[in-house]
Amino acid sequence: MKNILVYPCDTEEAREINQALGKLIHCTLFGVSGNNANLRTGAFVYRRYLGKLDEGLPDWSKRLQEIVRKHKIEMIYPASVEAAELLMKHRDQLGIEILSAPLQTIDVCRSEIETSKLLQQTQATPLGISDGEYQVCCLTDRHGQLRFSSVLGREECDSHMNSIEKVSIEINARLVLRGAWSYQMQISGGLVTGLKIILGIVPEMAICRNNGANLAALTFFDRVGHEIEVRPSSIKVDAEAYLTYHYKIDYDYDDVYMDLDDTVIVNERINPVIIAFLFQCRNEGKRVHLITKHRYELNKTLENYKIDGLFDSIFWIKHSDEKYRYMKRERAIFIDDAYSERKKVAENLGIPAFEVSAVECLIDWRL
Repeated sequence: MKNILVYPCDTEEAREINQALGKLIHCTLFGVSGNNANLRTGAFVYRRYLGKLDEGLPDWSKRLQEIVRKHKIEMIYPASVEAAELLMKHRDQLGIEILSAPLQTIDVCRSEIETSKLLQQTQATPLGISDGEYQVCCLTDRHGQLRFSSVLGREECDSHMNSIEKVSIEINARLVLRGAWSYQMQISGGLVTGLKIILGIVPEMAICRNNGANLAALTFFDRVGHEIEVRPSSIKVDAEAYLTYHYKIDYDYDDVYMDLDDTVIVNERINPVIIAFLFQCRNEGKRVHLITKHRYELNKTLENYKIDGLFDSIFWIKHSDEKYRYMKRERAIFIDDAYSERKKVAENLGIPAFEVSAVECLIDWRL
């Protein structure tokens, strides 16, 4: 088990690292924000969030060394190109592994002049693909061997992958690379007319991960000495980025009371968000109670939906009865689709009452 610090932990790259490594048994992730970061972001993504470290401070390196020592950090995973450059410059002082390409390679990739030279060397081979911009994700192992190269989101490239891989091989041969990297290339008239190389993780590598190539994890395994192998799925995975919210609530609770109809079961289907929350409660040692006025045979319904045995207790009450009479007044919450039921619970017990769509704010997505 390796303790890995992700820095800065507020970027989209850091979120992909979190998703890629957060559930692995081989490492434990810690997050620290940088100076340009929104402090709230990392805290909502990283369970072991350690606060902010402004790289502009004169004692930045010393403070980072203290974090490394205190939390027994063994590796740092840069979550931006700027962080990779800064960390590699201080690698000797930190005395631990930085999951980054060498500093010289970083300098080349950040230099327009050096990238232009590399572009000229890749222009000789016509690719035979449509004009446009292409993004290619790659992985190089510790032996310098290119182990993975894949174009994102361009199905017409499937028949031209050999030509595109030649560009990846050319770049890999001319730079000292290690771990995940990617490049964007502009094609015009079948030739590469624009090239940008990005070292490290990019958010779009989530597509590769869900297609069987977890590049952030493979970068880690390569660093700890494993011989890596990449076997992508043959199933095509499509994706579209969109904004999501992560939440925190300022209320501690031990007991959850939830309705059945139109809450756990909605339109004759199990509500997967509720079930995810239910198992989160189980992981955290919270008790979950079903309280329902179900009109049919309750045990049969629970058996039919395979949810019998999921609840710590079940209250099956009459329609004329009141749910709040069976609930605790302290350290408890209530979930129900009916406003009238939520209103009675709030007025009589004073505990938080959530409607079904608000359950998302109760789910802790941090890893």
